Amino acid sequence: MHIESYSSTILVVADEPAKAARLTPVLSAEGYRIETVLSFSLPLPHLGIKPDLGIIWFPYASPDALPELEKIIQAIQSLGGAEPLQVLLIIDQDGTRWVEPSFRLGITDILTRPIHPLVLRQRVRLLLKARQTEELNEQLKRRVENQERQRMINALDSALEMFRTSDQPSGPKETDKHKTNSPFSIHPHLHFDPEQHCLISSLRGSPDCRKIELTADQSSILLYMVCHPYRALSNREIARAALGYENLDEIQSRSIVRPHILRLRRKLEADSSQPSSLRTIRGAGYLFSPD
Repeated sequence: MHIESYSSTILVVADEPAKAARLTPVLSAEGYRIETVLSFSLPLPHLGIKPDLGIIWFPYASPDALPELEKIIQAIQSLGGAEPLQVLLIIDQDGTRWVEPSFRLGITDILTRPIHPLVLRQRVRLLLKARQTEELNEQLKRRVENQERQRMINALDSALEMFRTSDQPSGPKETDKHKTNSPFSIHPHLHFDPEQHCLISSLRGSPDCRKIELTADQSSILLYMVCHPYRALSNREIARAALGYENLDEIQSRSIVRPHILRLRRKLEADSSQPSSLRTIRGAGYLFSPD
């Protein structure tokens, strides 16, 4: 017996009790909970539990039956909530010409009678496993996205706190930690706003300003480098201190940091091919020069 059978519920929809009775023992032997609907009438009756798979045993009589089947498929799929429920269609041998139209209606898989019990069990097992794998992948994706979002927030907060600390005048003075930093100059005619993730460029002798948007990672890197001017920072240090990546070597860190540096140069430098502010120190890393 398989793990998924202990918690999986299968909805069987057929137009005759005899058809459902032929499926139920085969599936129950695997430990699945079976919910049966003996009608194609809609709406479907209320079920006491959310099914994990729907099975339809549908008698094709003519092409006129396709709209009816489509409505039943949609009704069963909607039981899955945000993710449409998978539907296995069972058809008689003389209904094989309806296989392609059925897939176009949204059927997940099709079995044509006669069906060996082992084939039915294996097909159901595979569909349930695919569903569970899809749900796990979606959960993992959300977890990674949340971790990445939190990493960016933590890295930016850390960099902002570092800037506040380094910018704080000597002597005892109470500061408001909730006060935000206004844009500050990092280069002639160029200001940096770390909290708005942007650069503000003003041309010499002109009152007009140009706002240059930065990503959160670009802003974190630039802020960290601004707080450590004239010092060569390795890729590993930038990845760890500015972006929050732990336990990366220099090569791994370079693959993450270098694309950000190149994009920053295109936004920051007058000529990104000959950078004067974000310079590369061969064998050491990158250096920020505000001059």
